[in-house]
Amino acid sequence: MRVDGRKYVLPVLLVCLSLVVSLLIAEMAVRRFWPAHRGSRSHNKLFVEHHTLLGWTKHSNFEGIHRTAEYAITEKFNSRGIRGPEYSYAKKQNETRIMILGDSFAEGYCVEFDDLFSESLKAHLNQQKTKYYEVINTGTGGWSTDQEYLFFVTEGFKYRPDIVMLLFYHNDVWPNNQSTYWRGGKPLFKIESNELVLSNTPVPKPHPRKPRSWNRRVGRWLKDNSDLYCLSQKAMEEAAPMVRHLMASVAVQSNSSRPCRELPDRWVVFYRNPESGAIDRAWEITDRLLVELRNEVEKVHATLIIVNVPWQATVYPSEWRDFVSKYCLDPKKWDLDQPRRRLAEFCKQEGILWYDLTEPLREYARSLQSQGKRIYFPYDGHWTPIGQERVGQLLARYLQHKGL
Repeated sequence: MRVDGRKYVLPVLLVCLSLVVSLLIAEMAVRRFWPAHRGSRSHNKLFVEHHTLLGWTKHSNFEGIHRTAEYAITEKFNSRGIRGPEYSYAKKQNETRIMILGDSFAEGYCVEFDDLFSESLKAHLNQQKTKYYEVINTGTGGWSTDQEYLFFVTEGFKYRPDIVMLLFYHNDVWPNNQSTYWRGGKPLFKIESNELVLSNTPVPKPHPRKPRSWNRRVGRWLKDNSDLYCLSQKAMEEAAPMVRHLMASVAVQSNSSRPCRELPDRWVVFYRNPESGAIDRAWEITDRLLVELRNEVEKVHATLIIVNVPWQATVYPSEWRDFVSKYCLDPKKWDLDQPRRRLAEFCKQEGILWYDLTEPLREYARSLQSQGKRIYFPYDGHWTPIGQERVGQLLARYLQHKGL
């Protein structure tokens, strides 16, 4: 018996047409009532180019847009690849100049320039009106202590800062002992005959990216053009912790093992008793770099201040529990305060000024809970405009307390 397929053509076409119309109506509804979702991208989409010494630097004379489900901002770089206006090497009369060194927390590519902690710091300090403060933020996403040091000794010192603030984040340590980062090659310092020796320079260019598969190209197009698609992605991201807890509960009840994600090496900095000596070597290189940076800063008659930036999971306990669940960790083997304690002891030993943002931000985060406000973006993991403003205020108070 032969089946006449032609009689199914019209019903199938009607179903497809109904589906398309429904999706278009949903898309229009999302754009009307939940705008600013389109273009949800990885927060690691940085505007950088290859550099033979530093690995990568921000583009000069560049303007681009960062757009995710959590924010959409415009980032502009001046002729020397620094975020913000043009800054001359020469200082104005009666100007106290502050230079910011750091990674993506310093760069702050998830907020507008005027919302940056460094601009907040500048505004709070200039309220005194006894002298003028200028703050130059040279932060670059993905940099570690070695790249920040090299930037200062080759370019940063030319601005003759009075104060240099290095924002230190826990994931600076591991890459200080690596010649590659997921972003590409980077410089590597080694300790030979008790001296820091620079290697892996000139840094080789990264390999060209492989063309995206058709399904990834479709996904990219949907992210750039469909608010409905991006809103759906955000909903799934928000549901992920709940789903993980549910899966964990089911796994325990059934006595079955559940899949765990592989923990990246950089997190070993929180591990109480690491099995490998690699993290000890990374810390040794980090220590030496900080001492060398202090020495170079003092050569231009400036003061170095190390500012500890806490991971959001050390500020929000629920996010640490999610992290433990995600990677199937034993919490007893991990110490979230270990890196900052070690760094504080080192700075005290070396006489380097040190300011820890952990407790002030924990307290501020608790005070905002009843208002439903956050100082970190939940998925991006960097400071929100509210967090940026608070950090600027805290740093200004610290400098005023120190008489700087």
